[in-house]
Amino acid sequence: MKSLIHHMVLVLALGTLLTGASMAFACEGKRQPNFERLAEKLGLQENQVDSFVAIMEEHHQKRRQIKQAQTDNKRELMSQHRQALLTALGAVLDEQQLADFEQHLQDRRRPDRRHKTAH
Repeated sequence: MKSLIHHMVLVLALGTLLTGASMAFACEGKRQPNFERLAEKLGLQENQVDSFVAIMEEHHQKRRQIKQAQTDNKRELMSQHRQALLTALGAVLDEQQLADFEQHLQDRRRPDRRHKTAH
C-alpha cells in the first residue's frame, strides 16, 4: 500500500513538472504582457489598477482572436477594437494617463509601420 501511494505521488509530481515545462516551452519566445508594470509606468492610483488590468486582459484576448480570425478585414477590426479599448480606458484613466497610454502604443509600434509612405 505504501508503495502504491509512493508511486502515485511520484506520478503526480512528474505530471506537474511536465505540465509546467510544456507551458513554459509553449510561452517561450512570446512576450507575455505585464499590465501591472504598465499601470505603474502610467502612474495609476491603486483604485485604478484592477479596472485597468481587467480591461487590458480583455483587450489582449480579443486582439489575439482578431489576429487568428480567418477574415480579410483584420485591419478594420483591429482599428475598431483599438477605439473601443481607448473608450473603455477613458472611463478609468484621467486625460494625462490616457495620453501617456496612447504615446505608449505609438512607441511600441514596429518601426517599419510607423512611417509608411505611398509608392
